[in-house]
Amino acid sequence: TFALFALNVIQPAHSQQIHPFSTSNTRPIVLIHGIPTSRSTEVIKQSEWQFELDSEITNHFSYNFDSNESVRFDGETTRHALSLKRGISDSLEVEVIVPYVSHDGGSLDQFIEDWHDIFGFPQNGRKNNARDQLNFHYEKNGVTKLDFTQPASGVGDIQLIVAMGRDQESLSKLDHLTYKASVKLPTGDADKLTGSGGMALSAWMTGDRAMQWFDKDWLSYFSFGGMWLEEGEVIADQQLPFALFGGVGTGIQLTEHIVLQTQLDSHTPLYKGSDLRELNSIAFLISLGGNIKLSDAWNVDLAVVEDILPHSAPDVTFHLGVNGRW
Repeated sequence: TFALFALNVIQPAHSQQIHPFSTSNTRPIVLIHGIPTSRSTEVIKQSEWQFELDSEITNHFSYNFDSNESVRFDGETTRHALSLKRGISDSLEVEVIVPYVSHDGGSLDQFIEDWHDIFGFPQNGRKNNARDQLNFHYEKNGVTKLDFTQPASGVGDIQLIVAMGRDQESLSKLDHLTYKASVKLPTGDADKLTGSGGMALSAWMTGDRAMQWFDKDWLSYFSFGGMWLEEGEVIADQQLPFALFGGVGTGIQLTEHIVLQTQLDSHTPLYKGSDLRELNSIAFLISLGGNIKLSDAWNVDLAVVEDILPHSAPDVTFHLGVNGRW
């Protein structure tokens, strides 16, 4: 509704229709640390503005244990992230991202179970547990380190991002190459799992290249970087101070208004001292979906995000994004 209204009242600027999905690993103990999502590889022009609203609903179900540890993630997480970006020059932009996060029992368990039955996917114990409950729990050596069973919501950790693009004349094989840096502020609440209780600093690079295959426009893109995490308040004694992250993706302009797209994102573990994949594993997430063009300035992203490596990330996330420029 907002985007359709804005089409009539804002002087539009051209928006890049094929762009990375701003999807994230919404496992609660990962989400709080603010690993940067894949962002547009193109720096917007001087004095331009870009608006983006990303919404994700995640259904969690993961239960694992050994002789010393047990972990359970059962529930749903909803994340809305409002982004506003401003072009300072043709090669420099600033962005602020304000997330709102909520955790509860949700309502998707029945749907997910039916989906698994239809396509013959394993339930991995889903049907042996009560539906639509909230239980995020981690215990090690008899000590409970995470026990979250009551719904909670609130503003998450705000991120500030600065991006600097290379002069296109200096690029040989890429259409865009951009260097980005961000600071995540501890504005969320660790007790509500809307924030980590600590800062994080990140730096990464992202690039893309356009091409034509079979008379269709394609765009391939990548990102890669690292982050430093201040010790927070959630499983703090096992939190790692550094992590690497990155992703690759490609999209095809199927018609004037429709893009089909796939994206792979990954990051290294954020916790140590565990033998359970929920905490100690590299995460791999694949996003499948596309983009619908509303106008030259506004478009909508739709994607489903799945974990490739079981238990390294949430079962399934549904992503909706609206973005535009003026």
